[in-house]
Order: sequence, then C-alpha cells, then structure tokens
Amino acid sequence: MNDQAEVLRLKAERTRADELTCNRTHRSRETIIAVGSGKGGVGKSNIALNLALELSWRGRSTCLIDADLGMGNSTILAGVTPRYTLGHLLRDGKRIEEIITQGPLNLGIIAGANGLKELANLSNEDHIRLSRVISGFAGKWDYCVIDSGAGISENVLTFMEKADQCLVVATPEPTSMADAFGLIKVLSERRCRARISVVVNRADSVKEARNVAERLSGLSIQFLNQTVDWAGFLFEDSAVQKSVVKRSPFSAFNRNSRAAQSISRIADCVEKEIEISDIGEDSIGNKFKGWLERLFCDG
Repeated sequence: MNDQAEVLRLKAERTRADELTCNRTHRSRETIIAVGSGKGGVGKSNIALNLALELSWRGRSTCLIDADLGMGNSTILAGVTPRYTLGHLLRDGKRIEEIITQGPLNLGIIAGANGLKELANLSNEDHIRLSRVISGFAGKWDYCVIDSGAGISENVLTFMEKADQCLVVATPEPTSMADAFGLIKVLSERRCRARISVVVNRADSVKEARNVAERLSGLSIQFLNQTVDWAGFLFEDSAVQKSVVKRSPFSAFNRNSRAAQSISRIADCVEKEIEISDIGEDSIGNKFKGWLERLFCDG
C-alpha cells in the first residue's frame, strides 16, 4: 500500500507540475465548492474528500476544509493525523497557514474540530471572522472544497453561502430527500448566490438516482422557483465502506473502482459547469438524455 501511495503521489506531482500553469492561465479565479446535506450519515464527508482528491489528482491545486466545527472527521477518512485544527485557529490564534495538513495526492486539508461543543455554535463575530479568513485563504488555490456539515444550522449555511457551487448530498431514503429539500429551501430563502446541484449517494441503479434528482429538482422549481441541477451519483458499494474502515480514500488508492469513476464524473461536472436546468420538466428531453449517455456510458 505504501509503494502504491508513493507511485500515486509522484504521478500527481508530475501532473500538477505539467498542468498547473496552464490551468491557472484560463481560470479567472478560484472556485469554492461547498458540500452539504440535510441530514447526517449520507456520505457527505466521504464525497467531499474524494472529490477534492480527484481535483488534486488532475493537477489542480486543491484544499479541503472540514467546516464541521463540532464533529469533523475528514482527516480520519483521509488517513492523516493533523497537528492543528480549526479549533486552534479560533481559540489559540493560529494562522490558517499553520494548521494545514498534507493529505494524499498533494491535497491540503484543514481539519475540523472534533468534540468541542463551544465551536459547534459560533457567535456571529466568530462566523464573520472565520468566513473572512477562509475566503482569503481560498484565493490561493484553484479549488477549495468545504465540507459544510449537515443540517441547516448557521454554521452550515454560512459556508454554503460563500461558495460558488453547492453540492447537496442525498440518498434515496425519504428522510434524506426531505431533509435535502429542506436545506435547498433555506438556501433559496436566503438568496444563496451559488449554483445548487444534487449528488445522489448509495443508489441501487441509474433509474433510482435519476428519480431522486428529478424529485428534488421538480419540488424546488414548483415550490421555490429554484433551479437545481444534478451533478452525479454513486452506487451503493461495499468497497466504499471498506475504504472508510481502512482510512484509504478510493479516489487516491483505488482509482479503477466504480466509486472513483463516479467521483470523476462529478468532478467533470464541477469543472465544466455543465448546465442541466429544470431536470424535473425536461427529464425525457434530448438534453437530459444526452447528459445521461455521457455520464453513464460505461455503467
């Protein structure tokens, strides 16, 4: 495993060296991607981590910020042990550059605090301070992926509102879909400027994933006048759970897996900013069918 990790690391470094200058030439600014969910336990943190790793693999300078200030676990999933967390920034005055941890594939990781109750509900002043720090820090990267946490707390909403793209993770379970719609509703009411897209996790089939996306998009258009796109999906896959137990993210160490291929397609959507508007109204149209053919051509 160590040999494989070293090969991947070296390859990523070469890719990054070859492509980074070119990428920055045609990119006008950094992109902040916030990954959230209406409820916990839907695989949000795993998707955020592996999306960030995929972008880093492509030679994009990428940082993952675990903004779950009460129960952050991205570093556990990544298999790294941070010296400092966001708690040290807020409580001990550490600079954000001091608390970054090197993850797989040259990914920078800012660890969230774990088990610190006082950080789970920040004051308005702390929210403003942290938001400014992260906004300034994000400008140093091509992509900054923020694991925003679950639910509709002020902590979650603050980070999602700062993003260019919001990925809302949902599973086919009715409770997850209801809570995902609740998060979309609050973001819409707060006039979130970000593009909102749905990522469906743990789907049994393409049809099931499409149904979840269509349902959330249709409800959002009907009741919120809010366009919601579909960024992709992941199948139910025991290999994903095994990667979590091993602290070995599949985007770095199992790139041929079905899950890694799905994350790659989501990254394609994020990078190309493919517009798939009004899914619920045009789900059988040529545009959406063409998207499905490109997205699932091997599945």
